[in-house]
Amino acid sequence: MSMASNVPAPSSPPPTGRSAVHLSSQISAPPPLPLKPLNNPLKPEQLESTMILTLIRAAITIPIILIWIVVGLYIWIPLLARRILSYIGAIVAAAITRNTDAVVSAGINLEHSTSFFFDGFVLIAHSLGMTGRHLDEQSDKGHLRAKEECLISTGIWAFFAIIWLIVVIINKL
Repeated sequence: MSMASNVPAPSSPPPTGRSAVHLSSQISAPPPLPLKPLNNPLKPEQLESTMILTLIRAAITIPIILIWIVVGLYIWIPLLARRILSYIGAIVAAAITRNTDAVVSAGINLEHSTSFFFDGFVLIAHSLGMTGRHLDEQSDKGHLRAKEECLISTGIWAFFAIIWLIVVIINKL
């Protein structure tokens, strides 16, 4: 027996020209092994948390939420009042001037201010890792805007307090 008899004969003549493929390239390689995802050390595979971890998380979360309720409402009520008045003013101005750009901008601002208080709770949950770590850090502009809103809210609350004091003094006379 010769070596040539062990090689199977092709059923058709091999292709030639541009579409010719070498016989060795027709042999299929084994498929690559699937890649294993990398484990995130911040999100353990164990879904249940321990009792100590739950108590620590609650000890941190509850005071933060209580503080946000006070601070958030302190800023949110005047913010919402200003944005509602701004929206009404933009509608009146647009009805007179027929320029609707201010109404669109005031509407966007009103929409953001209506969800401001509740967005704070979402941010607290995100920052504590309860719903993921997918939020970008705020820029320095955000800090300036926060200070601005806090000062404006303080001014509005001071204005309401002065009016309330005047009403109380007038009622005592």
